[in-house]
Amino acid sequence: MGFIRTSRMWIIPAVLLVISACAPVSLKPEDSAAIRKIALVTSLRDVNPCALDHTHIGERTYGGFMFGAVGGFVEGVVIVLEQTAATRASLGGSIDDLKKELGTLPAKELIDRKLVERLSKAYRVIGPQELPQELSDARWNATDESRQALITACKERGADTAVRVDFAYGLAAYSGEKASTAIDAVVEVYNVNKGELILKKVISSDEYFQTAHTVSEVARNKAALFKEEFEEAADGLSMLIASEMGIGREQVEKRRNETLRAAQVTCNKPYKLDQDCNSIVGARRSVEVNGFHMKIAGSGDGKVVLLMGSCHSHKDVKLDLSRNPTEDDPSYVPAEMSSCFDAAKNEFAASNINILKISKLVNNGYINGYILHLDGDGYSILKQHTLDEF
Repeated sequence: MGFIRTSRMWIIPAVLLVISACAPVSLKPEDSAAIRKIALVTSLRDVNPCALDHTHIGERTYGGFMFGAVGGFVEGVVIVLEQTAATRASLGGSIDDLKKELGTLPAKELIDRKLVERLSKAYRVIGPQELPQELSDARWNATDESRQALITACKERGADTAVRVDFAYGLAAYSGEKASTAIDAVVEVYNVNKGELILKKVISSDEYFQTAHTVSEVARNKAALFKEEFEEAADGLSMLIASEMGIGREQVEKRRNETLRAAQVTCNKPYKLDQDCNSIVGARRSVEVNGFHMKIAGSGDGKVVLLMGSCHSHKDVKLDLSRNPTEDDPSYVPAEMSSCFDAAKNEFAASNINILKISKLVNNGYINGYILHLDGDGYSILKQHTLDEF
């Protein structure tokens, strides 16, 4: 459980993501309504910045397991080599160079302050400094004994809800992109009175705030740029966690739904689309999902999907063209593409894949496509519906 350090790199192992998927990933309305007083506990995994693996390469599979233990081993070696190469390319240097320039950073104190400020907007908050120090120990494990100690400490202080944030910070490495200052956290929320875990989720600050810099760029001048960006990342993380508790949810959702000029989008920027993307026509693969035809392209890991215009259906399926939104109404899915958008979204939902962010493509004031950011390989799901003429 927790973060595992491998080859000077912090990674969130697949087993943690699986466990998180089985645990509640959102608060039920009745749980949110019952919150009055929160006890906040935070733990920092390493006082130094780490390389955070956001390449998603470790989640790939090439079917090596089909050839037994040897095939699985070889596949594992290949994936590790790909992951290491992508991380080095993204960082553009050694994380140790950043450590030397950064010196001491009061990361935990800053996160504590940001979270208390955010959560206090709606609830009474008991800060980490008011709780037993052992609860903030980075070696804290989510055993029954540890959880009971947390519940007991919260009850003694009159809190009805416990929020535990276990985090690491540094530079997030991506596949085909420059790194970004980021904070990764495992967030657990407990109903103190019932002694139940009511939310467990992995949250990364780059869902809200992301830059593109190498180690050398953020390490210059005693890591001045990194310190500046860490403040913004900490603010973003606190907003994301607070939104899970019902605070500022609209602001977070608005940030997650960005608008891009279609003319400025290519197969390489702002997101790298390795599958079925053409620099002239954009998305190349034709698919039919639930009766609707659309063009798609995707990232190498399938977690970024380009869904383009010219959406149409069989003559017996009607599109709702009653509304015609423009970029002034970015929160609304445009009518001429709403059915295709919904068809893709429903296909993802059937495979337990969630849309994390929607980037709308605007051309001459009208939305004619989307870039969908997912928490799983949704592109492979849509590819199953490829039309014969492709």
